[in-house]
Amino acid sequence: MSDDADKGGRPELFCPNCGYNLRGTASDRCPECGVEIDRAKLAHSRIAWEHRRSIGRFRAYWRTVAVFTFRPARTVRGSAAVAYRDAVRFRLITTLLAYVPLVLLLLAAWRWGGRMVEPPGTILSGDLWYPLKRWAMWAATPFVEGGVSLAITAVGGLLGMIAMTGVAGYFFESRAVTLAQYTCAPLAWTPATVGLLVVAYGTRMLLARYGGPWRYTTPLVMGGWIAILTQLAVWWLTMLLVLRVALRAGPTRLVVCGVFAPLIGVAVLVLTVAVMQGVIGFLVAVVVSLFRV
Repeated sequence: MSDDADKGGRPELFCPNCGYNLRGTASDRCPECGVEIDRAKLAHSRIAWEHRRSIGRFRAYWRTVAVFTFRPARTVRGSAAVAYRDAVRFRLITTLLAYVPLVLLLLAAWRWGGRMVEPPGTILSGDLWYPLKRWAMWAATPFVEGGVSLAITAVGGLLGMIAMTGVAGYFFESRAVTLAQYTCAPLAWTPATVGLLVVAYGTRMLLARYGGPWRYTTPLVMGGWIAILTQLAVWWLTMLLVLRVALRAGPTRLVVCGVFAPLIGVAVLVLTVAVMQGVIGFLVAVVVSLFRV
């Protein structure tokens, strides 16, 4: 990754055709592929986040989120100048923005989950799903059964999400490693998608508790799940589009990245939480054993 970053955090120039680093090259043609280089044009990045000091951080951030969510290919083609430190900072902010509503949802489920009422006859309360629900509760218990375990899970979840959003970069090279940091942009919409799902289920369960017409909330619940699944799909597609455009990647590379990047990301997230629980739990057990009367 270090080859793509200017140590001072300033953008470096890359060939828009092959991604070759033009640092130290005075020629008006790329030494790798021979394409003509317009340095004045390449020096201007189309990524708003890199101009946040002049247009404002809030506006620059959401402009960048919008372009990498809805037109990532066009943005990548016009951004031969990229700064790795800026890209990593954008990824960390986006990860934190996605993490906050998820950890709040975890805390709410831990605090009030036992009081939730699902209407009889729905897919969550049906006998078909009962074994799956019991297994999920059993699997989650070590991570949320106590305040300490919940805190470890929360911290591990943040670290795991940071690692998960960085997994895509290992399937890229050259300039694309920096651009890969922006592929997590669709996760910035997590507060909206999770909020929609919480409102849907909250309304549904309140109506069920007080005998209201809870069936009318079914489209809202389905819409919440569709929004979350769509968000994840857009994240995945953004990663592949950036890879294809920035590196002119072939089908084999796209398939490998498309299949293994999500699998590795999920594994990293789960293992981070599990390892933190195991290590800290072991240390606590050792300390307790030393002072046990």
